[in-house]
Amino acid sequence: MKELEDTIQSALDFKYLEPAVYSFRGSSLPYCSVRDVLTECRKVSETLPNREITLKNRFIMDQGSLIHELVQNILGSQGRIFGNWFCKTCRLTVATHRTGPVHCDKCKTQARYEEIRVQHPSGFSGSVDALIPTGNGQFFLADLKTTDKSKFSKMEVPLSYKAQVNAYRYCLTHAPYNLPIVGCAIVYIARDDIFKYKVMPLSDEDMSDETFEGYVRSKQESETALVTGEVSKLRGSCKDRSDSPYCPYGALCFSPMRDKILDDEYAKAMKIDKTDKTLV
Repeated sequence: MKELEDTIQSALDFKYLEPAVYSFRGSSLPYCSVRDVLTECRKVSETLPNREITLKNRFIMDQGSLIHELVQNILGSQGRIFGNWFCKTCRLTVATHRTGPVHCDKCKTQARYEEIRVQHPSGFSGSVDALIPTGNGQFFLADLKTTDKSKFSKMEVPLSYKAQVNAYRYCLTHAPYNLPIVGCAIVYIARDDIFKYKVMPLSDEDMSDETFEGYVRSKQESETALVTGEVSKLRGSCKDRSDSPYCPYGALCFSPMRDKILDDEYAKAMKIDKTDKTLV
């Protein structure tokens, strides 16, 4: 029996190791040019840092994904969400950019909701949780988050969530989408009590074109630095380490040797890259 207990305990103590990658997408905002450049260099040198994910962390992430999927598909069956629609039986997308419910013409089953994936010429991309029609051709943009019910009373929307929604709003209100978004919000759903939720509207001040366009300029500066080698001139997005406590490069960014370390990382990557291509 002790051997069985040890076996189960080993599974509960298991930690997933995943490379700490970074890219220009909604879940990575606010955008950091230093972290992006370091990721590209470390990919070449095959020295990407790993992040540990415990069983509890994995459970919380999977739980959040399940809640997203359940809510989205219920809204789809009620005709209250705008997006793409995928038939799991026939394994094909049966409709795009429309309000549900949608049924597959081939097998007649109800299609599953698929998030609209936005893209920007700068390389930015992301998946929009929910576009809710207002009934007059306009939409509310909602991003779903899960948390504990006990946190509702002191809930605040972090900068990263505001930046993510603002980027989606920017893309959706510009070509090629050109959708009329009249309001944006974060919707917190309690993972420990699925019937409890809190809607946190975002202000016009939170939703600024200039903020996203600033990220785009920073991304362009990163790509230029990877060509010219002037990576140490880039500035990160954090004012101090507490701004991004889980960033694997926090100690580097606030080191007195920061510029030399950045230059060394770039030089190492360029030495390994034997092709005639740049890192971008």
